[in-house]
Parts: sequence; structure tokens; C-alpha cells
Amino acid sequence: MVSPLQSLESVRPTLYSIAARLTADRDLREDLVSEMTLFLLERWQELQDKPDAYIFRACYRHAIDVLRRGQSVDSNPREGVVVERLCELG
Repeated sequence: MVSPLQSLESVRPTLYSIAARLTADRDLREDLVSEMTLFLLERWQELQDKPDAYIFRACYRHAIDVLRRGQSVDSNPREGVVVERLCELG
């Protein structure tokens, strides 16, 4: 059985791609990738048997929620966060 961390390393490039679709800001992209990684780790038991498209869509929606809230799970609210571009996953 593959551990959550081994699986996350293999999908990290896709998480970066999702974040890049949402913002051109490098620091914010890094924050979104971290948020999506935490999201996957917290929900690993329920997501591990789902198709990749389902998992990436869940990550995308979580990233959008983080941007809308203007804060991450472990940070203070961020003011002035703007979603520069919203793209559907292809």
C-alpha cells in the first residue's frame, strides 16, 4: 500500500498546476499548494480510493475556498487576496 506522503509527492506537480491556474503570485501559489497538501493529508482515508480527477477537483475547490476566505487553516486573514484567473480543470 502506498503511504499518503509517497502519493503526495507524485501529485505535487499537479497541485502546482492547479495553484498556477488560480494566481500568478508565487508566494500565494506556494500557500495554496501547502493548503491542498494539508487538505489531502487530513482526508486521505476517504479520498485514497477515489479517481484522480475527483481528488484534484476537491483540491481545486478547497483552494478556491481558501482564496475566498482570504486565510489559510493556520494563518491570520490575508487582506487584498485577489483571484486573478479561474480556470476549470481540463
